[in-house]
Amino acid sequence: MIPEGWKEARLSDLATIRRGAGSQYLNYVEQPEDGIRLIRIGDFLGNDPVYVQHSRHIERFILTAGDILIAGTGATAGIVFEVPDEFEGLAFSYNAPLIQVADQASKRYIYYVLTSNLMKRQQEALFTGNAQPFLDTKAIGGFRVPLPKREERIRIAEVLETWDRAIETVEALIANARAQKQALMQQLLPQGTTPPKKRLPGFSGQWKQAALGEIGAISSAGVDKKIVEGETGVRLLNFLDAYKREFIHDADLEHVVTAPKAKIQGCSVNKGDVFFTPSSETRDDIALAAVAAEDMPGVVYSYHVVRFRPTKRLDLNFSAFLFQTDDFKRQAYRLGDGSGQRYVISQSNFRKMQVSLPDIEEQAAIGSLLAEHSKSIAEYETQLSALRQEKAALMQQLLTGKRRVKAPESEVA
Repeated sequence: MIPEGWKEARLSDLATIRRGAGSQYLNYVEQPEDGIRLIRIGDFLGNDPVYVQHSRHIERFILTAGDILIAGTGATAGIVFEVPDEFEGLAFSYNAPLIQVADQASKRYIYYVLTSNLMKRQQEALFTGNAQPFLDTKAIGGFRVPLPKREERIRIAEVLETWDRAIETVEALIANARAQKQALMQQLLPQGTTPPKKRLPGFSGQWKQAALGEIGAISSAGVDKKIVEGETGVRLLNFLDAYKREFIHDADLEHVVTAPKAKIQGCSVNKGDVFFTPSSETRDDIALAAVAAEDMPGVVYSYHVVRFRPTKRLDLNFSAFLFQTDDFKRQAYRLGDGSGQRYVISQSNFRKMQVSLPDIEEQAAIGSLLAEHSKSIAEYETQLSALRQEKAALMQQLLTGKRRVKAPESEVA
């Protein structure tokens, strides 16, 4: 229901929507200095940039900072992207249409409407039944935009921009904390046979190199994602649990499956177990690791991960960072088999992978220090998540008129 004093308008009444450069205008180049960057729907997901040759045809598709793009097709369809200052002067592609708002003062307001749940619901109605989500310019222009008076639009945008600045501040804190942690890891952990650049006070003993197969047992053949009548119900530690985390806790795992008793015993999860991602679509995502932070009765690991159970004493925290070094990642890259669509590390190759270990006391000191940095990052991420949720709730209220900002009575829409 539209609040009193508001109206509803089609986006095409407020903005011009036009497609970007089609394939007939694109001549791709390999070196950035030889062309101009082309913004595609893949850029909305952070894909590597591509460049095309500059031409008089491309001039029609040059972006200005603050322009609004919307992904028109594929998995990203409907995602809205505001062009940052550093993208000024770049070109945009056919599948990332440009939305040029006529009233510049209302541009930020319309941007927020386009990123709101109100718009997502309209998009979902268009996508229903389509194998490949697609938004043509007519569909985009048909989006219905709630429209308060002009001054109220400006005030709503100002309120939401305040939240955006708070979010950006926390994002910067997270980026800085991650950079500090990465720098500390590079100093405290060795790269291959090269000793660490820095030792914590009181430690001077030799680090010893060992293969994973010498200090623990590698096993896979975990449990399938099935529920079979007559088997015992268990919770599953899966690929994404190892992919997304440094530490895995019992409370993180909710996926229920079944398994026979022999599998439950053989695929158990104990404190200190390390779980690796053995395969991925890219070499960079194989051998990512997470450590079980506690014993987990009633939990088994999936056949999509590999378990490393140490037989040599390893500090729990140290284990979480030992497998994040550049040297370990390079080994995984080299030992991964496959090409194109899938890469995998075999159990035998996992056993060959080398790590360097100090004595247990130094492991504990390094692990504790790095875990504190991880804890700080996690606290910032919790704060960021809360800010985003609060902003989303506020947007819903402001853009439906359930919560109002004051506007002068004399202002005319």
